[in-house]
Amino acid sequence: SCPAASAQEGDGVAQGAQDGALRGSEVQYLDATGCTGLTGAGVATALSQSGCPQLRCLKLGGVPLSLNALRSIFAACPALEEMEVDMEGLRIHAAKELAGLLVGDSNSRACVAVRTLRIRPATINMGINGAAALGAALKTNWRLQALVLAKNNLRPEGVTSIAAALAAPSSCSLRMLDLSSNSMGDAGAFALASALPEARSLWVLRAAGNDLSQSACWAVAAAALAAQNGRVLDLRGNDGHYADKVVREVAQALASGTQAASAGAAASAAAGAIVPHGQQ
Repeated sequence: SCPAASAQEGDGVAQGAQDGALRGSEVQYLDATGCTGLTGAGVATALSQSGCPQLRCLKLGGVPLSLNALRSIFAACPALEEMEVDMEGLRIHAAKELAGLLVGDSNSRACVAVRTLRIRPATINMGINGAAALGAALKTNWRLQALVLAKNNLRPEGVTSIAAALAAPSSCSLRMLDLSSNSMGDAGAFALASALPEARSLWVLRAAGNDLSQSACWAVAAAALAAQNGRVLDLRGNDGHYADKVVREVAQALASGTQAASAGAAASAAAGAIVPHGQQ
C-alpha cells in the first residue's frame, strides 16, 4: 500500500514497482488506495512490464482509470480475483467501461476472471445508467460471485436493472450482493423480491438503509425464504421497528424449520400484499 502522492511522486511509485517491488512475479496483494498521483496508465504499465501472474487482489481507490488501462491490468493479472475501484477514480463513464469487460461471450465466458468487485462511492456515483450497463453485463457473467455497490445512488431504476440480472441464474452466479444505502425505495425492493426466487446462487443480500416500508421489507424477506438458499439477509436501518420485526420473524421461522412464506406468497409480496407470519 502507499499514501497519497503527487503526480511526480506517483510516477516514481509506478517506476519503483516496475524496477523492484513487483519483480519476481510473487506479489498476491497490492493496495494503491489513496495514491492520487498514480494514473491508470502508469499502473497498467508497471503491472504489464513486471508480470504479475500471482496477483489476486488489487485496490485502486482514487486512481483514475480508462478502459484501455483496465484491459491492460486484467491482461497482466490473469489470476486477479478481487478488485476495488471507486467511481471518482474511474471518472464519468466508469460503470459502462467496466461492464464492457465483464460481459461474457456466447459461451458465457467473461473477459476477466474477477470474482469479487467492490465499487466504492465517491463524488461521482454509478447512477441509473451505470447500473443498467452493469446489470446487462451480469446476465452473461458467470465468474463474478461478490458485488459490492453500497452507497452508489442506484435508486429504484438501478436496483431493478441489477435485479433483472439475478433473475437470469443460468448466467449470473452472484453469491453476495450489497445494495445498502442506495435509495432503492419500495419499487426497487419489490423488483428484488420478484427476482430472488430465481437467484439460486445468492447467499448474502444486504439491503440496509434503503427507506423500505413494512410491506417492502416483508416482500424481500418472504422471497428470500421462498428461494431456500439465503444465508444472510440484512434489512437494518429501514422502516424502524418493522425491519426489526421482519428479522425476528424470519429467525423464528428458520429456528422452527418452517417457511414464513411460500413461493406463492413471495409472488404476492411483489405486489406489497405480504403480512407477518401468523397474521396472514
